[in-house]
Amino acid sequence: MTSNDPISAGDLVRSFEFSGRRDISGPGACYVEGTVEEVRQFVHFGRCPVYVIRVQREIYCGDEEFDRIGVKVTTPINGTPTLRGDVCNFVERVETDVVLPC
Repeated sequence: MTSNDPISAGDLVRSFEFSGRRDISGPGACYVEGTVEEVRQFVHFGRCPVYVIRVQREIYCGDEEFDRIGVKVTTPINGTPTLRGDVCNFVERVETDVVLPC
């Protein structure tokens, strides 16, 4: 985990499902929004630092879904190297004036 990571526990975030896709509406929009509950090491293909996010909203192919509401999901923290030589950059902080349904 990096000490300069601007995302931390308690932050409201949007985690995109696919690399290079940042659509928030339309058929290309695939993401979850929720609160970061913790940032920790996770054993999955080796040790990888991850955000643990409790899902409050899920959008898949532009449609609102409800399968993962309340579920914890994990995604590598931004800056984590990938197996393909890229770095993860799937998560962004959501402005706190946005109100999500509980």
